[in-house]
Amino acid sequence: MLAPKNYLILSFLLLLLSPSPGAAAGTSRYKMCGGTGVYSANSTYRSNLNLILSSLLADASCGFSAGVAGQPPDQVSSLALCRGDVNASACSSCLGAGAVDVLDLCPYDKDAVVWYDYCLIRYSNLHFLNSSTDNSKQVIFVNPGKVGENSHLFNKMVTRLVNTTAAWAVYNTTRRFATSVANSTAEVPPIYGFVF
Repeated sequence: MLAPKNYLILSFLLLLLSPSPGAAAGTSRYKMCGGTGVYSANSTYRSNLNLILSSLLADASCGFSAGVAGQPPDQVSSLALCRGDVNASACSSCLGAGAVDVLDLCPYDKDAVVWYDYCLIRYSNLHFLNSSTDNSKQVIFVNPGKVGENSHLFNKMVTRLVNTTAAWAVYNTTRRFATSVANSTAEVPPIYGFVF
């Protein structure tokens, strides 16, 4: 099993039971807002947030950018990340939409992450970059069906799928991107995994 501290950030998007057609690059799929406080419209935090979001867009030409703006207590840590199989144009388009959308989807929250089909944007007043104290994984599970009495087998299959897919993405690819499928059984249909 992989330890979370081995990763700068590990984002899981796990599509379970049935694949669905992808949305446009700028279509928000999931969001998590709040938890660490709020800021006001004309605050120093908002100025730092605007500064770091524009900096992320300029620096993410290779599909990844991270940075910090300002000083505590108004410091903003941020991350922009595109899937490894996405070209520079689609990455730029997705991150551009994300920088605008995250402010609309999570207004005045000091901590937010928004996932898209092709990218993600995260910012926080907590220093989550290169931190040994924030080992959280960002995981999304989509399950349109019910597992029922086979939940123990399903959970075991999901755990194995997530760990092997994450290991493959980290250690065997240059773009840190992987997909996989857990073979179905009579009790559990196929489970699809996606890591970037």
